[in-house]
Amino acid sequence: MLLRRFVVLVFTLALLAGLAAVAQADDPVPVPSDPTAGVLPSKINPNPCPAVNGASGQGSCDTEYTPIANAKAGSDLFKQVGGALCESNGTSPCSGTKLTKGSFTSITVDFYAVRFFDQNNGFAGGAACKDPDTTFADLVDCERVPVIWQYTNKGGEGPLWREVYRADDQGFVAAIAYYGRGKAMAVGGTGKYPYREFFNGPDRYSTTDPDTDPSGKGRVWETSPSHFGDSDWHEYQADQKPTAPNIPADPGPVNVEQASDVARNQNTSPVPAADAAKDQLPRPHPVQTPMRALTALDCSTLDEFCVAGGIQQLFMWNGGHFDRSFGNGSPDMEAGSSLTVYASANTNTQTKMRGAANFRFRVRSLRLFSGEFGAGEHPVLGVTSGCCD
Repeated sequence: MLLRRFVVLVFTLALLAGLAAVAQADDPVPVPSDPTAGVLPSKINPNPCPAVNGASGQGSCDTEYTPIANAKAGSDLFKQVGGALCESNGTSPCSGTKLTKGSFTSITVDFYAVRFFDQNNGFAGGAACKDPDTTFADLVDCERVPVIWQYTNKGGEGPLWREVYRADDQGFVAAIAYYGRGKAMAVGGTGKYPYREFFNGPDRYSTTDPDTDPSGKGRVWETSPSHFGDSDWHEYQADQKPTAPNIPADPGPVNVEQASDVARNQNTSPVPAADAAKDQLPRPHPVQTPMRALTALDCSTLDEFCVAGGIQQLFMWNGGHFDRSFGNGSPDMEAGSSLTVYASANTNTQTKMRGAANFRFRVRSLRLFSGEFGAGEHPVLGVTSGCCD
């Protein structure tokens, strides 16, 4: 069995519209060695709290600040109101095919995203089996198409979930965000949703190959009654989706002699072998790459600004269209392991990244900071998945 340890990359986007100078991030704090590296997951205690509190006499770990999921008598904080019930037949923990009583959704729908504007209006997105009659046993392998469901709670109608968008071709919706009242964006891909990263070989640097990613290419949808004249979801066409500067996944054969010269000049010892020589060479020339599958999105309802991300790519949406893009081939303003994005309000030629070469993984989540900031300033925090070593 191959053990895979996930690496999480946290990056900051300091998106400063119209500002010529930006404050640089502090140098990253060294990460301590992982004492659990190489240890089987079954041997690692994921929650040491009971043992620690028991030894110190501090009592239960189930507190207001460190709650533990359980089915307390009379608890109605969360209640399943739709979807398949997870039942066991004695051999499989989830083998049942029953639906929750009164469920709006069928067993063929998988949701990956949800976002609410207020308590009465929200959307959920994901993918559904193209064949609505797919059986429970065939759900894993069914061809899935993007779907968006809407929640409303209107007077005289009550709480209601209903499907408001379904594509005809394969793909998924991975993230949804509002950028105004009744205005929202959704992003996803043309392939399969990446529950986990796809392993591509024993190389310690391996991760999902962007050029053959099963998640496919990027897809974007938007709903805006004021813009489109209806409340439907409209998918972006190819000319509405920008490219991003990326380093080719396979830059070609390694010039070992050139790498050895670089190593000698840098006093690197020993001289790198062919399989490690690429690390010693200057970065290959970046190329403009089509939008890859998007898995993260957040928007501001204050000034209709959005940021979306996928594998080694970030895109900024402003004023009704994408106007900036970033990738691991963006101009690197400063070497370093801390990944920071800086953008001005003009053109892509003025967008830079600190540590751009370290932008190697899939963006999994993006969140705009709330609070008072300067005009056109959008601090954003994002995290990526990792892969293997």
